[in-house]
This record gives sequence, C-alpha cells and structure tokens, in this order.
Amino acid sequence: MIWTENLTKVFKQRKEKKKGLLPKRKTGVTAVDHVSFEVDRGTVYGLIGANGAGKTTLVKVLSTLVLPTSGEAKVCGYSIIKEDRKVRASIGLATGTERSFYFRLSGWQNVWFFGVLQGMAHSELKRRMEELMKSLDIYSERDKQFMQYSLGEKRKLDLVRCLLTDPPVFFLDEPTTSIDPYSAIKIRDTVRELKERGKTILLVTHNLDEAEKLCDRVGIMDKGKLVKEGSLGFLKEEARTKRVSIALEEIPSQVLLDKFKVFGEVKSQKESKEIEILLSDGRRLSQLIDLVNSQDVRVESLNTHEPSLEQIFLKYTRSEKSGEA
Repeated sequence: MIWTENLTKVFKQRKEKKKGLLPKRKTGVTAVDHVSFEVDRGTVYGLIGANGAGKTTLVKVLSTLVLPTSGEAKVCGYSIIKEDRKVRASIGLATGTERSFYFRLSGWQNVWFFGVLQGMAHSELKRRMEELMKSLDIYSERDKQFMQYSLGEKRKLDLVRCLLTDPPVFFLDEPTTSIDPYSAIKIRDTVRELKERGKTILLVTHNLDEAEKLCDRVGIMDKGKLVKEGSLGFLKEEARTKRVSIALEEIPSQVLLDKFKVFGEVKSQKESKEIEILLSDGRRLSQLIDLVNSQDVRVESLNTHEPSLEQIFLKYTRSEKSGEA
C-alpha cells in the first residue's frame, strides 16, 4: 500500500554570506535521505526518531504536500508525483497542525467545509460527522469555536477530518503528543479499530511504548536516514541486547561492578543490592552467569528481560552517531 525507493528531499537554503576571500555558496538540508521501505495492507507501521530526524517531512512527501528531490514512491499503487490527485483521494492525513483549521469557525463548520471540498454528498457528510464525533467524544463540543478547543479536542477534530472519507491509507503524525491520557486512549483505540477493518496506517510517534503496543513494524529514522526497520521481534533479535536483573545478598563491591561492565552498561544505585546490566550482546548471557558463579557472593535472584523498543532505538541511533557498525 505504501512503497518508497531511495526517496530523498533536500531543502535549499539561502546563499551564505561571503566570508573573507571565500565565495558565496548555496547550502542545503537533507531532511529525507534515500529512504526505502514498504507497508503492507492492513498493518500499522510506526515511524520513530528524534526531533529533526525527517519523519514529518517524509509524511509530507508521501501525502503529496511536498515534492521529493529524487527517488520514487507509490501510495495505493499511485505515483506521488504523476498521480498526486489519486494519492490524495486515497489517504487520510492528520498533521496535528492547528493552522490547518479556521480558528473562528466551529468544529462542525470546519469539518463540514473540508468534507464539501472533498466532494462528499451532504447527507453522507452529516452522517459521517455525527458518527465520528460521537465515537471520539467530541460531538457535544461541535458548535464551539476551534480557537476555544483544548489541545486534546483539536487532535480529535483533526482525526475526524482525517477519517471523514474512510480511505484505505492513513498518515497520522504524532496524534497523541501533549494531550491528556483519556484523549490519547480514545485515539489509540481508533487506530486499533482501523487496523481491524483492514486499513493501512503510517504512525509517526515519539511515544515508544505506544509504538510497541500499536505497530506491526517499526522504522527508526536518524538524520534523514532509515537506519533500521522491521517487526519488533526482528529488531529485538537484530539488536542482540538483553536486560539482566541480579539481586545479591550483599552490596556489590566496585571491583565486581567493574567486572560486569565488560558485558555492557551497568546500573546500580548507591548502597543497593540490586544490579541491572544491559548486555551489549544477548548471546553472552552464559558468560555473565559463569562470572557471577565464580565470585564469592551469594545471588538471591537473576532474571532476564527482552529489550524494550526504547533500548533498541537508543542502540541504533547511538551507533549511527558514533559511527559504529
């Protein structure tokens, strides 16, 4: 349903001022750098990354709001460049941008306006608006001016507009950021319902716990590049990390802690008998256990845990920044 091949977007900047004898030159910012991935029908694909990683620009390119500099992409089989009208008719877009609404119009008037622009019949438009506003608990606020809406209400209205024509593909750009927990739960439930109905969703989020619960596949972006992508199971296997919790009968010595550091990051609070080790390679667990058994210290418990998406994210983005493989 979504396909990209070496998709790239470079934003040109103004010419730099001449400094000394150096000539003026044009500079550019590569927001999306040769990104290639696919999203199958009926799946939720999570896009995660730090601020400025290129996630929102990628969504804007795929939704035809911004032209790519190079590369190719298709949505529902339509080229985002040659068949942009067909792409726009096949997608729902929630950007979280307040300026895309008219502040002095009511929530109902705003959505009605955009529905008419998309050619919806008045009877069908009214039915869909009532259905969606009620399901997202915003129907009672429909006559309030948009400028009076809370942030959570604005995000819900953005989602109503996104869902209006019931297209096969949705682009959701951080739909639950900075809103109250109840509104966030309603939006996440809506994402699950869309997936159950066979819809395809590209979800941009900073909430790694949310991505882990909602997404079938995850792509990690860093400095415009897609540094790693795949299912959560695949990423956990690829990361080869494992979190180990060790409870000792006595407070560990600094010498023992230093020995554990050979295996990865060690977390131990002062005067605590518990140690947490993030193994850099989960396959070294047996070596760690051998080390523990060889020490003159009694172990009360030793537990292993699968790495969280946050730990996987940090592993790949840190390695990119440090130039590691």
